[in-house]
Amino acid sequence: MSAAQKSKEIESTVNNEDSNAQANENESKSTSAVQSTLQVQFTTKIAEQSMRCDETIYALTSTLKPVELSKVVNHILNKTQAEDLVDFDFLIDNQYILPSKSLAEHLSENDISSEQTLIVEYIEKTIEPSAKSSHQHPDWVSCVDALKLDLFITGCYDGIIRVWKPNEELFCQYRGHIAPIKGISALYTTKSSTSNGNVYYFSTVAKDRSVKVFGLTESSKQIQQICKIDTKSQKQSHRYTVDCVSAPYPSKVFATGSADREIKIYRMQHKHEKVDADLADDDEDKKSEPPSKKRKLNDMEASVEASMDQEAEDEADEDDDMQDESETAVLSNVSTLRGHSDAVKCLDWAHPSALYSGSWDNCIKLWDVHKEIDSYTWSTRSGVSCLKFWNAQKVLISAHTNQKIAIWDPRTDRNISSKTMSEMTFRSHRLPITGIDVDGMAGMEETNKGKLRNSDYLFITSSHDGKLKIWDIRCQTPLYNVEKHEGKVLCVGWYGNTIVSGGADCKLRSFKW
Repeated sequence: MSAAQKSKEIESTVNNEDSNAQANENESKSTSAVQSTLQVQFTTKIAEQSMRCDETIYALTSTLKPVELSKVVNHILNKTQAEDLVDFDFLIDNQYILPSKSLAEHLSENDISSEQTLIVEYIEKTIEPSAKSSHQHPDWVSCVDALKLDLFITGCYDGIIRVWKPNEELFCQYRGHIAPIKGISALYTTKSSTSNGNVYYFSTVAKDRSVKVFGLTESSKQIQQICKIDTKSQKQSHRYTVDCVSAPYPSKVFATGSADREIKIYRMQHKHEKVDADLADDDEDKKSEPPSKKRKLNDMEASVEASMDQEAEDEADEDDDMQDESETAVLSNVSTLRGHSDAVKCLDWAHPSALYSGSWDNCIKLWDVHKEIDSYTWSTRSGVSCLKFWNAQKVLISAHTNQKIAIWDPRTDRNISSKTMSEMTFRSHRLPITGIDVDGMAGMEETNKGKLRNSDYLFITSSHDGKLKIWDIRCQTPLYNVEKHEGKVLCVGWYGNTIVSGGADCKLRSFKW
């Protein structure tokens, strides 16, 4: 080795040592203001008495991390046997102490004084979901919903609706559309008049502009098309691809969003109910649904290219003619909501009086469906790809084309700042986010028995980066990354203790907490 090379190697080593020393010095400076011994009082919201500490104040070293703190709490609770030990997570001022951070680092980063007694809350650690089953499809799985906790429906790019039970083979299937299915939403459940089982009603939308309602008879494993919208009718149908659908379960009314920038409200009515309503003029029933307003549709500037080929239209007409005879209900467009200036990409009809929409026009809107107006608008920094109202926290979660997740509080004063500033943001995904969900047990037939711990604080996201991420609203980083899909994840749903997701690997995967 030449003298010049030795000189460069020595210089590089010295530079590395200086860099490491500087990093250690910076870390030391960041925690130097924190006392080495802290006064700590533990508290918890766990109801079980054997899991609750007393109000004793303990003197603990500031270098302890959550793993060591968990051992301390187990010792205080007299849990010394291996089978009795409990894993805990810890929070100060409702913010997670990250597993890699010590108490001193957490206090320093969050500007929390170490001179006062620290109230440290401990919670049972959220478990990581484990993969349970995988169901192969012939094409991309674009959307999923649950008819009940152990019965899932998927929409696929081959236009076929499929019904699955976890850890079982295909329950049944039905060709619902001639184009990729973009959205699917459970509507309501009734007892079958011809068998002992239930009939599950759900709506679907697709890139062929079609909007349809189907009924699944569980006992016979048969799906029947109940009603549809005539795509030739400019008044009843969307003019371009329909991207999303949502309903305030249980309901016969649902909303659809489209690339034509409109939201349409549809009402399903069984033919025998329609006859009875016409004869009786049931005013009470009319008041419970959005009013039908007859008006001429305004022509909007077309920003999206023409939709279906003539060949596809002919095929759709032939398919519709075959199914018309068996349809038992009528689907009608009762109102059209206009206000977005770009494609409507997501909807969440969380409550009969609260319909939320997200669009590529960088806006989230809250709609008054009865008055057909947007009652409030939030401006975002980028297009909205998906959203979900979180009933447990009374907030709205949205995901955006810049890969950020935002939390909005509809209860805040509706001033200028609240229209543009979200309550908090999260970022971890590297590619567009395709789905958001929270615990979906609400509204299901089953009770909350066996509810997942900490579920009121958790939400889940899916992305084109192939990952599912489990989040806690009290933590800025994901609790877990679930990487089971081979390619883009296109949809995700969380129902009780089960997570289901579909992707471009043509698989529906299920996970158990």
